Amino acid sequence: MCGRFSVSLKGKEVEEEFGIKNANNFIFESYNAAPSQLMPVVYMDDQKNKLLALMEWGFLAPWAKQAKDPRRPINARFETINKSRLFKPSYMRKRCFIPARGFYEWCDETSPKQPYYFYKTDQSLFAFAGLWSLWENEAGCVFSFAIITKEAEESVKPIHSRMPFVLNKENYDQWLVDAQLPDKSPSLLKHPVSLNVNSPKNNDASVIADITLIKSM
Repeated sequence: MCGRFSVSLKGKEVEEEFGIKNANNFIFESYNAAPSQLMPVVYMDDQKNKLLALMEWGFLAPWAKQAKDPRRPINARFETINKSRLFKPSYMRKRCFIPARGFYEWCDETSPKQPYYFYKTDQSLFAFAGLWSLWENEAGCVFSFAIITKEAEESVKPIHSRMPFVLNKENYDQWLVDAQLPDKSPSLLKHPVSLNVNSPKNNDASVIADITLIKSM
């Protein structure tokens, strides 16, 4: 699964990496993004314009009776999204991607569970494949999303059995337009991080620091 990630964006990066126009003033940073929070999401409107919006992490079904419905999954399993009553409509018409710098997974074989931070070898931007939803009633609307996950690849498998679908720049439009996903993720590195990441209240650069380096100092 994917339950936490990091992201930092500045306007020029948004335009160059994701092809979003008029985003020069956009700045966003979170080292410990958590469910229910508003996160930057890229999607296409009906006119095929690529847009950037803040959406709530936790997929809210369009038919939910209230916005505070507790059944809001943060992940969607790739193996079943085209069969799921909840996710299939978005898989067909509301695909998106979520910009990121890295993500966290917890090792079940330690007590307490040891968190690890995964990131690209050059520490550059990438994105998670996702699905978005629009919930509306007379009082307003809620945009929400879920991150698509798959069976873990070799770089993640020693820590966790699942991982998010990681996209490179060349994959972004393939996913938005044609629902095509890459067979393999870009190369990822990992290192253990402090248990401080367990609390979303801890949201600064220290939560992504390599604790093996700290211990060796």
